[in-house]
Amino acid sequence: MPDLYPVSLTATDDRGATAEVVFEVNVTDASASMFTVPYVSDGAYADDLRPCAFSSDAGNCAMERLPFLGAQSTSPSIDDVMSRVLVSHRWMGDALKEVLHELPPDVRLLARSLTAIVITSNIRPANYNPSTGAIYLDSRFFWRTPEEFAVVVKEADYRSNYGATLQFAIPYRFVRNNAALARYRAANAVGGERDLDDLLPHVGFLLYHELAHAADFVDGANAAELPADATPNRALGARIDGPGLPSLHSSPGGHLLQWSRPDSRIRSLAAAGSCQ
Repeated sequence: MPDLYPVSLTATDDRGATAEVVFEVNVTDASASMFTVPYVSDGAYADDLRPCAFSSDAGNCAMERLPFLGAQSTSPSIDDVMSRVLVSHRWMGDALKEVLHELPPDVRLLARSLTAIVITSNIRPANYNPSTGAIYLDSRFFWRTPEEFAVVVKEADYRSNYGATLQFAIPYRFVRNNAALARYRAANAVGGERDLDDLLPHVGFLLYHELAHAADFVDGANAAELPADATPNRALGARIDGPGLPSLHSSPGGHLLQWSRPDSRIRSLAAAGSCQ
């Protein structure tokens, strides 16, 4: 499997003083999928994460190859969750792991409804895809240094102007005891670094949002009951066609969640059928 390539740049000024920065370089393969590596290289499903969750054939894996986390453990540990993480840069997994140590244990119970967590520098927006049973997270939530921010895609979320014609916006803020809980720090500002306290509210919000989509499709406590020889798409499609999705029945018209069945390929990062 292709790996990340460390590149070292050294600059020397006219007085002989030197400065060095080391960063990771990633490239894309012939199928236009970014090279990724399992965060836990010796995890039980390390070799299955990329082909089953982030390749041109993703969605074609039977659950006996990459089962939902809940089929592996009814009470997953942080290590169990991290063994399902696929990243383009290791710092993304490092940040996620630190956040998981600070979040309530119920976030790990919700993770039972996942097959994988994918974080790469070119995912935007974050989404859940029922054809793979995985969530795909935007790395802009996880950077802590300007060097890390430099590899995060700068393209705007395609949904950014959806409300422009309506001249409507929804302002929000994170507060604790009516005091601001989350601070915005620009990477190009003086002291443009973020610490765990800066990440926690945003990453926590992101995880609960995407995990709510996953839990809507899969009851993690009963994930082991899903047919092992079926793909997530086939198994969950049967639930969509039946009365099994809670969100489909949370409004009188049953249209709170709009979902179109995806095909078996993921050739864009927000593939058809994903929930964002």
